[in-house]
Amino acid sequence: MTSITVWLAAAALMLAIVALIVAVMTSRKHTELLERQQQRLLMLTEALGALQNTPSEPETEDNQAQLQPLHEALEQLRAQQQALHQQQQQFASTIKQLEQQEPEVKLYQRAAKLVEQGASVDDLMQACDLPRAEAELMLAMHQRS
Repeated sequence: MTSITVWLAAAALMLAIVALIVAVMTSRKHTELLERQQQRLLMLTEALGALQNTPSEPETEDNQAQLQPLHEALEQLRAQQQALHQQQQQFASTIKQLEQQEPEVKLYQRAAKLVEQGASVDDLMQACDLPRAEAELMLAMHQRS
């Protein structure tokens, strides 16, 4: 039983580590993309400001037609920036959740020790805050070994 428990704990830890690595890599990519979008947004804002501040002909339909694509691109970049910011926040919370999963490995190790000591399904559910199905699985694995 101990070898199965150790194997399960190691497998759970490896899965948590892999998930954490994937989340960090994805978060970094989104951060880089967000930075590029911010640079584009700054460039478009500066270009738009320069076009609007140039003392040229009075506002004509032609001038407005030239500025319209810049306004649209600027709005699109702002929307994309906001979406990327939200995704970055979601990834940050996912990373925090994955970092907090490590205590779950300790929880399963504790549950395995309780099973070895003869704990019941209800004991496991209460002591380790496990769902009934997981507690029953722990007991069934212990009975097989």
